[in-house]
Amino acid sequence: MNGILGELSRAVRSLRRSPGFVLVAAGMLAVGIGANTAVFSVVDAVLLRPLPYEDPARIVRIWATAPERGLDLAEVSRQRYLDISAQNRTFESVGAFVLDSVNLTGGGEPARLHAARVSPEVLRTLRVRPSIGRNFVPAEESPGGPDAVLLGNRIWRERFGADPGILGRSIDIDGSPHAVVGILPAGFHFPDDDVDVWIPRIDSPSFLNRGNVERGSTYLDLVARVKPGVSPAQAKADLDRMAAIDRRTGFLDEGLRYRLVPLAEDLAREAKPMLLILLGAVALVLVIACGNVTNLLLVRAIERGREVAVRKALGASRGRLVRQFLAESVVMSVAAGILGVVLARIALPPLVALASRHVPRASEIHLDLRVLAATTGVAVATGLIFGLAPALQGARTDIRTALAENAGRAVGGARRRRIRDILVVSEVALAVALLMGAGLLFRTILHLEAVDPGFRPDHVVVARVDLPSSRYGKPDEMRTFFARLRQGLGSLPGVTAVGAAQAMPLSAGSQQTLLAAEGGPVLPLAERPIVSFDTVAFDYFRALAIPREAGRLFDDSDGPSAPIRVVVNRRLARRFFPGRDAVGRHVFIGRSTSPAEIVGVVGDVRSDGLDAAPREAFYLSALQHTVPSMLFALRSSRPPAFLGPLIRQRLRAIDPGLPLSELRSMDDIVGESIGSRRLIGQLLGVFAGIALSLAAIGLFGVLSYSVRQRSAEIGVRIALGAPPRRILAQTVGEGVRLAAFGLVAGMAAAMALTRSIASLLYDTRRADPATVAATCLFLLLAAAAASWIPARRAAKTDPMKALREE
Repeated sequence: MNGILGELSRAVRSLRRSPGFVLVAAGMLAVGIGANTAVFSVVDAVLLRPLPYEDPARIVRIWATAPERGLDLAEVSRQRYLDISAQNRTFESVGAFVLDSVNLTGGGEPARLHAARVSPEVLRTLRVRPSIGRNFVPAEESPGGPDAVLLGNRIWRERFGADPGILGRSIDIDGSPHAVVGILPAGFHFPDDDVDVWIPRIDSPSFLNRGNVERGSTYLDLVARVKPGVSPAQAKADLDRMAAIDRRTGFLDEGLRYRLVPLAEDLAREAKPMLLILLGAVALVLVIACGNVTNLLLVRAIERGREVAVRKALGASRGRLVRQFLAESVVMSVAAGILGVVLARIALPPLVALASRHVPRASEIHLDLRVLAATTGVAVATGLIFGLAPALQGARTDIRTALAENAGRAVGGARRRRIRDILVVSEVALAVALLMGAGLLFRTILHLEAVDPGFRPDHVVVARVDLPSSRYGKPDEMRTFFARLRQGLGSLPGVTAVGAAQAMPLSAGSQQTLLAAEGGPVLPLAERPIVSFDTVAFDYFRALAIPREAGRLFDDSDGPSAPIRVVVNRRLARRFFPGRDAVGRHVFIGRSTSPAEIVGVVGDVRSDGLDAAPREAFYLSALQHTVPSMLFALRSSRPPAFLGPLIRQRLRAIDPGLPLSELRSMDDIVGESIGSRRLIGQLLGVFAGIALSLAAIGLFGVLSYSVRQRSAEIGVRIALGAPPRRILAQTVGEGVRLAAFGLVAGMAAAMALTRSIASLLYDTRRADPATVAATCLFLLLAAAAASWIPARRAAKTDPMKALREE
């Protein structure tokens, strides 16, 4: 132990004699370590850290699935939930929940809160107990039972001042008093970070048409705890058994099977590829930084040749010298690690703010002991790895040669120069791979932004209004309210069209059902195609500029007493009525045996994403299919900041107790649909920029040192008549040559590395010519710029001074 401490103490003293070297080397390492620490903090919280529940490995999600019908992961119907709860043999408990939103009134400004409607088994499955109060009881779940609510810790503190006296009191939710039965613990964020309140009524989410929920409607998310000793394969076999014996007919979810996914895996399903790509990118940045520091240490080891020779002559063994060099590397890397943690602490808050919409468990992201331990390990390992080659090189110094030769000749060996060149070429190659990845994602964003979504998002403001059942329990009441609001919004300055829909394109909320064409093959429900649908009102198609292609749009004649009528999109019309005019024909929706008439055909809208083909879809009139939650779309020349206060004013004039729960532009909705790609592209671009800068610094260092060591040679050449321009061109050419080798190697590496982002690309080849050309040009310009200063120094060499120094 004393020997190790002694080596470290000598290493600190040695490094203190070269503060400039330490500052440069530790600074480069700190950038790489800091980037790795920040990204690893996110990866650790989302992918590696166990969920904050008791025995989380046994908690799973249960999904419905029918891939052959285009249904990958879908919610489960209430009937299926009850069947699984009663008939399973492998689960301790099964809970159901559905995300919703509710109005909170009384005790301040009305607010729209994120809510989770849950069965009491959800908390029991997670084994979470309220920090104050109790869980729900079965009576509170039953229709007609007492209304109860659990408050999240955040809303309890922000809205109710963390008052424990709120327990047992009632708060108004959607206009009805709900008794507060408990406060959930701080840090509990299920199903996601946004949920404020938990309500025990899974059968009445606001987005379902009140009083008209079809049998087999799939809208519930299931979470279950597997019994001890039961494997996931056994649990899945149990679900398959229940699906096989399901004999229900006439239900919308006929023929659906089950898929079982561990909860931790399910939460991270969409974020995992993005995080692994970023982790790989910052790892490459650290490797490039290590390459630079290795080059610096090689030079330093060679320059210390005389010192090493003297120590060898005095009896120091080769092993002792290697340990000394490695101790200096480790001390420097640990110092860089400390600085890297400081940089990560600065970078992490904005990184979390950017990523919070695209990664789960964002509230759990922070620098904890796990992350600091990992950073310490990385710092020490980095010091050993990048210090090993210089240590072996330095300890190999020949006593006679080092004492006999001057420094210039000592470093002039071709082998040593090749090592430094190989390191620089490798750094450039890794930077090229990152540049290619960032460039491909940039091209993808450009292509996605150029995609026609099927509507015009410009100059459209979206505002959401949700009506509580306590005051708007009848369809007539809802229709009257929405008509009055439409009239008020239509009179706002700059507004040219007002439409409304249950869900907007490219945002969550689109619903699906079964569809069959009249006159077509009579298929059982389990084999009917699944299509999307939306409920729209007023001038929805005109507000979003969705083109009418045939027939007409909805009007006042499509009222509650009229036969059901629908407008379909072009894709549905072509699939169900190929080569025929769809207008005037009829379809059967869901389980209905009464046909609905098609009155019009409109253009296709990309509802699932700009990179996803439009689905077959139809639209219902809100006069016939009245829903309590509507998103109003206002086409206006005025921005949301101007219209927002006026929209709230019109809403208060009709009902002062209703909050405006959402207000944003349609352009923002479109931007959010590619937000995860834009985020990873931006971060990959930042890391690629850092990598390129480090590679350029490495190239600059190698050329600068080469010029310094060859000053006598350059001086002789200039004395013999070589023009400075030739010296300048040759030195720049040397740098560009190294960069070109790195470029060739980097392109080969990029083809392998970009496989990891292939799923994120849209209309972009991995060998996209424009991206390849831009990467080559950018890299060669960076290499030329990095070579320019050493080249000018070489061209200005004073022959007499260089020869005297030699």
